[in-house]
Amino acid sequence: MVSKNVFVKFSKVILIVLLFFILGEAIARYSMFGIYGFKPDRLESIVAPTARVCSDNSTKLTIFIPNSTFLFKGEYISVNSLGINDKEYNISKPDGTYRIILLGDSYDMNIGIKQEEVYHVMLEESLNNNFSKEQDNISFEILNFGGPGLNNHWSYNIGRLNGTLLYQPDVLLYHAWAFDLNILVPLLQWQNMTGIPVIFYTMECEDGFDLKVANFISENTDSIFITCLGIGHKLDVNNYVYPVNSHPNARIHEKYHDELYKYFIENFETITERYTEKNVSDIISSIEQEECIPMQYDKKIPSFWRSYFWIRVKERFIGPQIYMS
Repeated sequence: MVSKNVFVKFSKVILIVLLFFILGEAIARYSMFGIYGFKPDRLESIVAPTARVCSDNSTKLTIFIPNSTFLFKGEYISVNSLGINDKEYNISKPDGTYRIILLGDSYDMNIGIKQEEVYHVMLEESLNNNFSKEQDNISFEILNFGGPGLNNHWSYNIGRLNGTLLYQPDVLLYHAWAFDLNILVPLLQWQNMTGIPVIFYTMECEDGFDLKVANFISENTDSIFITCLGIGHKLDVNNYVYPVNSHPNARIHEKYHDELYKYFIENFETITERYTEKNVSDIISSIEQEECIPMQYDKKIPSFWRSYFWIRVKERFIGPQIYMS
């Protein structure tokens, strides 16, 4: 009789402990990811991609292993044959096409959102559906060469500027976090060398942004185009893809699209006038001869403890977790 009572009490304790952990995990999942915390397809095993397939001193723009798909921060990222997070494009620019090349970071990827919800994807669609008719039905293309952490390593993006020439751009979009002369000066030099206009833009305007821009333009003839979209999102978790992930959600991407579309069509005539045909064949030839060997990683075996949820939990107690695939 005694042993039976002990067994019942022990079972109750085990049950209470299990319920405690289940409830605790449920609260943690909701507080970190909202309703997505209970969707295994969003938070199953994560693959951390490399943002540097080519060597650091390469000018080629390949970012990821071409023709691959990986799960990153709760959403599948598709990579085309060019090694970028975008739909398929030809290397050669089709006739009657106005081609835009984008250099940026993970904010330009579909982190936690669908590919069609990313601002530059919507921008390409809007330009073709609404603005193309006003420009003799030219076709607009926006090729996204943004990758994780590239704004933390702006010199890497600057080193890749010449690589954009392989794709015959009509304009270069450069997305940065803030006004930075370390970026602006090389961009201006590149614009003068290639004749390709550059639009430098930030999402959030720091204090004194307009004055800094005015001073830079006054000191530099034929300056690059500089603008701030004026959309701050980092102080409100309602603007995040998840409460624990500060990447902008679909609603903020739509605002990015609206402001950039407005800026582009208002300044399109001036931007096209800035374009100057220059001979860059020597630069292109040197780029084409460069080797770009994708980094190879051992395949990661999916497991419960390497899901995005548990990676973030461990980060809070242990520190950053690095996983390669």
